[in-house]
Amino acid sequence: MEEDLYWFRSYWPNDDMSPPIEDHPLVQQDAVILFVSEAIEYFLRKRNIRAKMDEDLYWFRSYWPNDDMSTPIEDDPLVQRDAVILFVAEAIEYFLRKRNIRGWVPEVDLQELRANNTERRYFNDTIGQSINLRTAEWKSFQLATDNGFDLDSWLESDHASSEDYVAIYLDEIRRDTWQPADRIILMLSFACTICRHAVAKGRNHLVNAVLRALVRLFMELYPYEWIYRNTEHWAYVFIYFAQQDERADPKAYLQGG
Repeated sequence: MEEDLYWFRSYWPNDDMSPPIEDHPLVQQDAVILFVSEAIEYFLRKRNIRAKMDEDLYWFRSYWPNDDMSTPIEDDPLVQRDAVILFVAEAIEYFLRKRNIRGWVPEVDLQELRANNTERRYFNDTIGQSINLRTAEWKSFQLATDNGFDLDSWLESDHASSEDYVAIYLDEIRRDTWQPADRIILMLSFACTICRHAVAKGRNHLVNAVLRALVRLFMELYPYEWIYRNTEHWAYVFIYFAQQDERADPKAYLQGG
């Protein structure tokens, strides 16, 4: 701990000052993330600074209307960070489970997140099916490698650099995907694909780095709740066209990441 803070313990006493400071309960990481996130959110809100959405998605709001389309998009409810963490974590878990890959230890408590977000669980089997398609895996991995992603180098990267490295290529996938409604699906598919390789190599920390990178980008680029509720519809459309493509050329997507 920062040593100078030791003395402030006596100025702001807790219920029992008798135990040594080393015996006090440690703070949970989720609580610290929430503490910092709420501080940032409060600061920006007081200055009326809103998140900047992936601009192309603006038009998709009218295709899948919410309860009241008369309100400006800036007034739509913002998505909660915990709900986005759960969304991404469940995507990774689903992808690995479908391939019978075990060994990922999430740095977040999925059971607690599910219990606290019963009305905000956006991931479902339809989205899971879309990110598991060979088309999604192949397209997303190809977009990343075309922009310079090196899987072997990433698998050997340290904890500090792995998250930022992945974030660069996740955003490249978004930028290079022409259809805005496909972007979340392809970003998820790429993230899950490289997580598969990380688990196989016993690099659990890399999977958690991917989770953090994707949550960070989603919170910045997809800040509104309606986007996550609509992802199921976009997944249906993606599955339909992907299956058509695979039937037309079965060999085209045999090699994924």
